[in-house]
Amino acid sequence: MGQVITAASRGVAVGHGVIIGGERELLLHPLVRVAQCERRGALERYVKRYLCERQTCVTFTIGSFEAEARGLAREICAAKAVSQ
Repeated sequence: MGQVITAASRGVAVGHGVIIGGERELLLHPLVRVAQCERRGALERYVKRYLCERQTCVTFTIGSFEAEARGLAREICAAKAVSQ
């Protein structure tokens, strides 16, 4: 079995499981994924959409789920930096 966390995938979330390896933004990103799964109402519906978006971009740098996860994680981290 291969590694879950690699240089290419520093964090992963599946359903309610979150595995991270690193900085604050990496923690927030998969937590947004968990919220996305909750909004879909079921793991199966979330995974189907996630994989559908994944098929259109092998590096997964585009797609509504990815854009939301990256955007919210950056926004939260930027707000924390400003408030300090």
